[in-house]
Amino acid sequence: MRTWTHKKGIFGFRFSVLGTWQLHENQGAFSVQTQLFGHSPQKHKHFHMSDTCNIRRWDLLKKQLKNFSPQEFQEAMAKWPEAILIDCRTAAEFQHGHLEGAINMDYLDYNFLDKMEALAPEKTYLVYCRTGRRSVRTCMLMKNGGIPDAYNLDGGLTALQELNKVGV
Repeated sequence: MRTWTHKKGIFGFRFSVLGTWQLHENQGAFSVQTQLFGHSPQKHKHFHMSDTCNIRRWDLLKKQLKNFSPQEFQEAMAKWPEAILIDCRTAAEFQHGHLEGAINMDYLDYNFLDKMEALAPEKTYLVYCRTGRRSVRTCMLMKNGGIPDAYNLDGGLTALQELNKVGV
């Protein structure tokens, strides 16, 4: 059995979530274990490696979140009118167009983490961006910050617009 450990910002994005990941190999079968600092380790399913296998860290990250398809996201907006809609695109993108009732929390802004800390952990949040990448990162930070009800729009506004065939 071989084990590889990586200690750093494990997800490789601007505001790295500090922790470790380990890749365990036993006779061609692999498993991954992640541990964010201050949290319990999480084991992920075993998988078999082949010459063409490419497990992306992005997919491991998304599996830890609550992701909604565009259809489910729209249904949640209607079903949970008290939910807070967060657009984590830049201010310029937000001004160009956004979902009605959304607040802008620019993921790339210098005070983004300060805004995140001000969020009420007992509330429900519906989070989106243009393609779903910044919103995945935002939801992971929210989850790690003690906000259990953060829902990511998988595919972002692009996927939502494709579903509705309309612009925002």
